[in-house]
Amino acid sequence: MAQTKTYLDIVKECDNFPYPTGNQAIYNSYLKNYYAFKVAGYPQVLGHVPNYIVRAFTFPDGWIVNHESQELILTPALTDLDDENTAREKRTSLMEITLKLMSQCKARPEFTSLARKWRNETFPIHATSPPAAGTQRPILLLEIERSASALFGILTTGVQLTCYTQHPAATGEIKLWIARRSRQKQTYPGMLDNAAAGGLETGMSALEGVVRETVEEASLDERVVRMGVRSTGALSYFHVKSSPLSGRGDEGEVGFLQPEVEYIFELQLGEGIRPRPGDSEVEEFYLWNVEEVKEALLRGEFKLNSAIVVIDFFIRHGVITPENEGDYTEIVCRLHRRLG
Repeated sequence: MAQTKTYLDIVKECDNFPYPTGNQAIYNSYLKNYYAFKVAGYPQVLGHVPNYIVRAFTFPDGWIVNHESQELILTPALTDLDDENTAREKRTSLMEITLKLMSQCKARPEFTSLARKWRNETFPIHATSPPAAGTQRPILLLEIERSASALFGILTTGVQLTCYTQHPAATGEIKLWIARRSRQKQTYPGMLDNAAAGGLETGMSALEGVVRETVEEASLDERVVRMGVRSTGALSYFHVKSSPLSGRGDEGEVGFLQPEVEYIFELQLGEGIRPRPGDSEVEEFYLWNVEEVKEALLRGEFKLNSAIVVIDFFIRHGVITPENEGDYTEIVCRLHRRLG
């Protein structure tokens, strides 16, 4: 097998933002490349925007850009009569106006690419209520166009499904259904992927998200999915796009941040049931044994966050063990990063 990577290489490539518990000087110097994104009245840092993006764009009224503290604060005028829904609508509206202005700006290609990538889907941005409000609880502050999530470096959530078959007890051989992404896709065209995957837009649960993606992308019957799908946990990572810390470029989005939680599901398919491309997302499906999947994985042919899902599958099914993998403990820990 022509091996160019290790499992730990893949995990580190996906989770490649410096750790504050590591070299503090490196961590602090890296943060200097970003403005902290906040919402007025809430202390939490909700994301990070690269310096070059903030300095190349004139933000409209309703934003405070503090160059000294490197903070970007969303502050639409709220009145005492505003309830949470009204406040959220105002923030969401200002964010949409801002992003559309960005998409018309010619200062950098990252701005004009927003129009090309616009999905008309939104991701939620949550925080906890201020201490003055009493018991702290999570609230939805605003929604943001999906294609701008990495530009603002917000925490996003998604789902991934691994479909597999397993021979009866005679051999117990496992085979995985692997998808080839369409070569026309805007992100990671032609790379290998899990059977189904997607981001969780505002208001969608993990289960409903994985069912929707599986029916759309893999053409599996909804009843088959709901009856057999199994939740197997969540993975988390903090990825820097197109940085010196990343082994590959990603559409020129230099330094864009992608902290993410992936809810993981698996579905064992019986004989005669097979996924088939159902939309423009997937070009083809392959049924590969473990060794074939390993070879493609270690050659770097998988989309990064799908690669770590395959590694997690291998761990749970005893393919990767403490006995055959020297970096086992570090791999397991790095698959579950605390994101704050």
